[in-house]
Amino acid sequence: MSDLRPTIIAKSDQTNADDLLSGPMTIKITGVSVKMDEQPVAISFEGDNNKPYKPGKSMRRVLVNVWGPDGNKYIGRSLTLYRDDKVQFGGLAVGGIRISHMSDIPKDVTMALTVSRANKKPFVVRPLVVETKPEAKARPAAPAARLAPAEDDPEDVKLADDLVALFGEAPDLDAHAELVSANEPQFAWLKENAPRLWKSRVEPAVKASEERHTAKPEAPAQEAATDALLDATLDMVRQIGARNKDTLPALTVSGKYQRFVGDLEKSGRLDLMNRIRDANASAILREPVNA
Repeated sequence: MSDLRPTIIAKSDQTNADDLLSGPMTIKITGVSVKMDEQPVAISFEGDNNKPYKPGKSMRRVLVNVWGPDGNKYIGRSLTLYRDDKVQFGGLAVGGIRISHMSDIPKDVTMALTVSRANKKPFVVRPLVVETKPEAKARPAAPAARLAPAEDDPEDVKLADDLVALFGEAPDLDAHAELVSANEPQFAWLKENAPRLWKSRVEPAVKASEERHTAKPEAPAQEAATDALLDATLDMVRQIGARNKDTLPALTVSGKYQRFVGDLEKSGRLDLMNRIRDANASAILREPVNA
C-alpha cells in the first residue's frame, strides 16, 4: 500500500480543513448536539472516528437556511464538505470547511454570507443526490414455492417513503421536473425490484404532484369572479347613466372608476368593456337638465 493520505490526517477532536486536503468528503449524519460554547454545534456522521464536524457560524447559517433549525431532522441526511483555502482567520488565509451539496433539497439554494463586516457574497448550495442502492447489485428472487407474497425490503420501503415525501413537498412544476430527473435511478430500481411499492405508492405520488401543479383553476371560482365583475359593470353603467357631459369627467377621473377599468381590461371581457364605452358615449351626448 502506497496511499499517503492516511499520513496527513490532522490529530484533533473534530474534522477540520486539513482532513480535506485530499479532496471533498460526503458524510451521512448520525447525530447533532448543541452546546452553547465556542463551537456550539457538533455533527456526528458515519465513520467519523469520534471526530464530528463542527460548522462555523457561516455554515450553521447555511444549515438553518436550507434544512431548518431542528437538528434532529438532519439525522439520516447527507452533506458534501470541501476545503476552501480562502477562509481567513485573523486576517490570514488559513483555510476552512465549506458545504457544497446537501441532500433533501429539490434545487440550488443561494444566500448571502458575510465575508467581512462590510462585505457579503452569494453562496450556493447544490442538491446532493444520494445513491441509496448499488445498481449493479441484484437482490435474489423469492423462492418459487412461497405461497404468500414476500414482504417489501425495509430499505425499499424507506426509499418509497422518502420519494413520496419529496414529491408531496415540491413547491412548483420546475421543482417537480428537477425531482423527476434527479431520481430516475431510484425509479428504475423500484420498478424492477419493488414494483408493488412503485405502483401503489411512488407512481401515484409523482402523478399527483404533476397534476397539482398543472391543474386549471376550479370553475366555481372563475364563475364567482365573473359574476362579481358583471355586477360591478352594471353598477358602473347605472352611475354613468346618472351623469351628463358636464358631470361625467368627475366620475371618470375618480380612483374607483380607474381601478374598475383596470380590472375590466385585465379580464379581457370585451362585452363588458363595450357596455361601459356605450354608457360613456351616451352620457357625453346628454345635456345638463338646466341647460
